Amino acid sequence: TADSYKRRGLYSYAEAIIQDVFEIRQKKKGADDPEVATTVNNLAWIYDKQGKHVKAETLYKRVIQIWATAHGIDHPDVALGFDNLGNVERALGNYAKRKHFFSSPWRFARNCSARITPMSAQH
Repeated sequence: TADSYKRRGLYSYAEAIIQDVFEIRQKKKGADDPEVATTVNNLAWIYDKQGKHVKAETLYKRVIQIWATAHGIDHPDVALGFDNLGNVERALGNYAKRKHFFSSPWRFARNCSARITPMSAQH
């Protein structure tokens, strides 16, 4: 499974599996389903571990938008998404951006969909 590859640091193998899971879930549930967002979150985590921070950043923004729409801005999943995004911003050296996300998550989540390309258009 992807988790066993992740635990062993074999991220490219995990990425391939997660990408397949994403394609299947998106076809079955639609691009804005929270379960699809969880899969996208896992893929973003893999990208982050591989040093592909810009890709991870884009996906984490999408995850936050989906979870905020589905669950509301105060949901723990949304907080997790912001935490993950903040870590990527730190890795990119975007400290001001990181602070902005944590100081105004509602404004970010509301405007997020206008700045995000759907996953299907990214691959």
